Amino acid sequence: MSRKRLTFESLSDIKEGCNAEFDAAIEFLSPMKKSTTGREYYHGKVTEGGSSFRIAGLDSKSRAKLSAISAAKSQVHLTNCKVKE
Repeated sequence: MSRKRLTFESLSDIKEGCNAEFDAAIEFLSPMKKSTTGREYYHGKVTEGGSSFRIAGLDSKSRAKLSAISAAKSQVHLTNCKVKE
């Protein structure tokens, strides 16, 4: 099953509910945490230009990759992002 991916010039162009794909710098990344229901998650903040977005994830492997990218001060290419306001 193929999903349509959209690429945006700026994070501010992304509309709620779309399947976004974009490049951004990681400003903040939390350690893995445990929710009240017992599910592990992490959250963070990415920026591009003057816009910033919060991110959340459930996979410790993706968090480790993002942490390495953040430590290298590189931009990350995020795909299949579900946008919520």
